[in-house]
Amino acid sequence: LPLFVVGEGSGAAGIEELTGLNDLQGSLRIVVKSFENNDSSWVTEVLGGDQNNGSEASNYILKNKQGLESLTLDFQFGSCDRQEKLIERLQPHTNIKALKINGYRGRRIPKWMGDASYSRLEAIHVFGRDYCSGFWQLGQLPSLKRLRLRGVLVERREMAVVEDSFFPSLEELLLE
Repeated sequence: LPLFVVGEGSGAAGIEELTGLNDLQGSLRIVVKSFENNDSSWVTEVLGGDQNNGSEASNYILKNKQGLESLTLDFQFGSCDRQEKLIERLQPHTNIKALKINGYRGRRIPKWMGDASYSRLEAIHVFGRDYCSGFWQLGQLPSLKRLRLRGVLVERREMAVVEDSFFPSLEELLLE
């Protein structure tokens, strides 16, 4: 399953349909056209922000997909709050090696993205549309070689290296 499109309307695919597909391998691209009109209970829970219902695994729909190595998220809707909540819940397994996020309007990166347990993550590309904070957390990722931020306003002081151990493997940094 290389492509999954979250659409509009009652007959469209819902993001929660990925939950049981734990044997996904390789690359996955998720295009989020909209879930504004989707009335599933999972979407209501995500947009409501209640992350304490059920187990942790049920709260993060990509967390059990150990075979995923590359994840691309294409956001084609504009609500920054909804994007932040959704991307937090899309937390992939720590085996992920490459992450690309297009059209992101969130004000901060998800908490999981800078977690040192993502020790295999080598490349992060974020193509955004607004100011976004939290990128300094990525300096803790031991294998991160490529970091590209386009269309994302980042404060210079946030990207300043404060410790020698920050970005230990970084070979390419692109800020546009």
